[in-house]
Amino acid sequence: MSDTFEITNWTEYFKEFSEANMGRQAKLEILGELGVEPEVRRFPINGIDVELEGDGGPKILLMFGGPNGEFVHLTHTVGKVKRIFAKDDFATPSALDFESADGTKTILTLYENKSAAGH
Repeated sequence: MSDTFEITNWTEYFKEFSEANMGRQAKLEILGELGVEPEVRRFPINGIDVELEGDGGPKILLMFGGPNGEFVHLTHTVGKVKRIFAKDDFATPSALDFESADGTKTILTLYENKSAAGH
């Protein structure tokens, strides 16, 4: 059975996460008042950045696209984040769950395939 744990040191965690998971295929869904809304179906992740201060902070920036500008790039921002959970393994989780202050959840599901091809 998989474990879920709360990430407390966001900056350090996502620095390590980004290095370990660059190019890994991912799916991004938003769970809010309207139910589940898909944002990204299967696209390589370029990294995750954290902005702890500023308007709408703390914010998480989820960046998608191919290496060296080969594919279209997309950045999805999750604002007013209050909790982040990872499922399975600390370094290579199968999913990340970002909970915003308004109760909206952004779910990043990571696939096993680390190929940068976005099909």
